[in-house]
Amino acid sequence: MILSLILFAVVGAAMTCLAIPLIQRHLCFLQCVGNSQFHHSHKSETSRLGGLAIAGAFVALSIAAQLLYPFDEAQGRMARVIFCSALAMFLLGFWDDIRPLGARKKLFGQIAIAVCAWWGGIQIETLKNPFSENIYQLGGYG
Repeated sequence: MILSLILFAVVGAAMTCLAIPLIQRHLCFLQCVGNSQFHHSHKSETSRLGGLAIAGAFVALSIAAQLLYPFDEAQGRMARVIFCSALAMFLLGFWDDIRPLGARKKLFGQIAIAVCAWWGGIQIETLKNPFSENIYQLGGYG
């Protein structure tokens, strides 16, 4: 299993590294280059499409993992909720990179996606302090 995880990480990194030049070359018409927004600190023009390569690798490897390691029904449902939530968060950020949404709209979108993930069964039940090894039950705050 650990070898599979390492293999997936290496393949994902390679896919991302190979996709970035292709995206920069072929999607330049989107003009997602620049530093005009106040929360970006780049000194020169910087492409904001690198996340597209990461998301593509995420989608491809998620599909491959599902085909190679089928889940039971409960695990499959959770995996689909996590997959869809992560993809929705990416799409919201990608949309914000192409056409800035503003902080309020983006925060509302993030909250809506998080609520959908919670409604789909994703919850944080405990929190472990890495320094003291204490485990805290979050209850309703999770």
